[in-house]
Amino acid sequence: LYTVSASPDSFASGMRIRIMDFAGKTVLDSSLQIQINGAGSQLQLRLPVKNIEPEKHFILAELLTFEQTTSKPYFIYLTKAKNLHLPKVEPEIKEAYKNGILYIHIKTDTLIRNLWFESATGENLHFSDNNFDLAPGEEKTIRVKTPKRNVEIVWKSLNAFIGD
Repeated sequence: LYTVSASPDSFASGMRIRIMDFAGKTVLDSSLQIQINGAGSQLQLRLPVKNIEPEKHFILAELLTFEQTTSKPYFIYLTKAKNLHLPKVEPEIKEAYKNGILYIHIKTDTLIRNLWFESATGENLHFSDNNFDLAPGEEKTIRVKTPKRNVEIVWKSLNAFIGD
């Protein structure tokens, strides 16, 4: 696993690497301190390939930033999307409306690849995040600005098109 930096300065950071199957079973969970070289790339970790099936596993990488917060997770897939054995998903989705904002809370037990929300009526809505992956056991809340309290939102994901 390599890190790449456009910053002219080198700096120390932390990294968490997890290899998981699509149902959330962890094959590897490793945290390490790393040195990121300025304006370049560097090998940080050689990952084991034993017990890893490219069609059924993915890598989740997170970088600890300067403020000691975790960066947005970076999903790494080990084969082309069409070869993935994605599970069928039924995420838990809850909605709440407050002060002109619809909050959509998503929770999943399995990997959701390319989760996409849209208006069921074709209405042009602005979502705070859209077309994202969600790891098993993860939760996320997105916001939709809308003057209407009753907006019908539908979702789809790549899981429905190339799943097992």
